[in-house]
Amino acid sequence: MTEKLTPRDIYLRNVEREHYDADAVEHGAEFGMTGGQLLLLFTPEQIEHARREMASAFEETKTKKTISQKPQRELLTTVRISLKDADVEIPNQPLCTFEALLKSAAIVEKEYPKLIADLPDGEPWKYPKTAHAILTTSIGAKALAQIQQQLPEENFYLLLFIMGNHDLGRVMDAKKRRGLAMPAEYNLTPNHGAASAQLLKDWNALSQFPQDTQTIISYALLHHADKRTPELTPNASNIEKTQHAFVCFVRDIDKLSLFVNKTDQYLSDEKTKAEQVQVNRLNGEQGTIEPLALLDAFTQYKSIDRTQCKSYEAFMLQFLAWIYDVNVKSVLEQIVQSGAVEQLLSYFQCHLPETQYQAILNATMKYLENQGLKKVA
Repeated sequence: MTEKLTPRDIYLRNVEREHYDADAVEHGAEFGMTGGQLLLLFTPEQIEHARREMASAFEETKTKKTISQKPQRELLTTVRISLKDADVEIPNQPLCTFEALLKSAAIVEKEYPKLIADLPDGEPWKYPKTAHAILTTSIGAKALAQIQQQLPEENFYLLLFIMGNHDLGRVMDAKKRRGLAMPAEYNLTPNHGAASAQLLKDWNALSQFPQDTQTIISYALLHHADKRTPELTPNASNIEKTQHAFVCFVRDIDKLSLFVNKTDQYLSDEKTKAEQVQVNRLNGEQGTIEPLALLDAFTQYKSIDRTQCKSYEAFMLQFLAWIYDVNVKSVLEQIVQSGAVEQLLSYFQCHLPETQYQAILNATMKYLENQGLKKVA
């Protein structure tokens, strides 16, 4: 069943799609298109809790008295995260305070409009990336609701904070592409994830957190942009295990958001198709996977390098191949339940020779069955 969209979600999807429509952006200001992604997700109760925490800390500093803390729900000392290759068990103590989260979110709220101010409204990585950030955190909050019950609230919202800011560095990519002025250090960042972490550092948003938590945030931002999920090394430390779990969550929710919000546009909207053909230097729809070697890679359950795609059909095949790099089992299930996989298979059935379609269908169904998902939605 298709999820009923709220006016806010409809607006955000339109901003992703019609990024050149400055009037739509102006009319949508009420939906918080200024970078305060995390603040949109806090409930009034959580904001009030954070305010009490801040007030208590202030009073404790002023009076040197011990402040009684509000009892928290009991949690296990560790939590096991179910991943594709192997479960990972991480410590389950708070990684930060709500005070730190709110301060950092407020900094992003202040700095983000200044960051994008010199980009023209027609830039795809201006307003659309803001919309993507908010949609991703919203989807993350829903998709990880069960995991939320197992984590300290601070850790869950820290995860959403990272999701909301994972693509900040795309703005620096856009500035670099357009020859706009920016600090020299951003010419040296290896990918947009590293630039995202650098922006939070330069804004003093990162420094609001304890050092170990800064390490986790920076790692998740840096490696969410890798072509493949980094492997967890044997005998990993607790910090390394937590880093790995967080980067898996961020990467997977990013994929879920794009499957949910972009599949229709990629398959049905001619303007979106034309944009992707231009941006990715494709030859358009050719009625075949071009080059054909990418089909072999797909049937071997390998990810596909987008830069190797020549036809639009190959580009959509690399999109479907994202399922091979989804790590959190519950997220893969939600991707299938969204109907995106079924839509992509229908597209291939209509646009490809029967032999190519059957190869894609068989590989997809066998992979999902191996992951415990026996049928497409």
